[in-house]
Amino acid sequence: MQKQVVLTISLLFSVFSQSQAQTLETYVETTSQEILGFIRSHETEFSKNPIVTKQALAMRLEKIVDFERITRGVMGKFYLGVSEDQKRLFKVEFRQSVVDLFAVTILAIKGESLMVRPLNEVPSGKVSIVMDVQTEDGQKFELAYSMLEKGDNWYVGNMIVNGLNLGLVYRNQFKAQMKQYGNDVNKVIEHWESDINLGD
Repeated sequence: MQKQVVLTISLLFSVFSQSQAQTLETYVETTSQEILGFIRSHETEFSKNPIVTKQALAMRLEKIVDFERITRGVMGKFYLGVSEDQKRLFKVEFRQSVVDLFAVTILAIKGESLMVRPLNEVPSGKVSIVMDVQTEDGQKFELAYSMLEKGDNWYVGNMIVNGLNLGLVYRNQFKAQMKQYGNDVNKVIEHWESDINLGD
């Protein structure tokens, strides 16, 4: 399941600007391959200088990811009850957990194929897209997600992989940690990356 989750995360947080020369499906597929390719092309650097390389990846993701919106959704009902500093610190920890998960797991997955199914509707405001993924070891799974249009950009608001709602998974993780640490958000922030568990 972890392989599925990592590939899904790489798409879940992407913000897409559609080219006139490309269909939305083609652009999503191309951009997804570019994200995976960026990580693979820096495989040696991840081994030799992981801190600097992960920082470079984080900066790249910041340009296409609305971490502000994502962390707000993950924190759910607790968002309004925490300070601005706590929101900022959690966003940093959440972003780092995503970067680390990318770097470690995507490099271990070889030969995956991505194929976006043709849209059955004209993209306008909000559209659902389904992608079929197959890994080198023969695993197949389906990604279903909704893309929302904002100005000239399209961004993915949520994703479901084989019935697993990732937005809900992360939100439940945060809620469980708040309960575990007695609603102490500082402890949740401190232990977020070590406690996060999306399955094997």
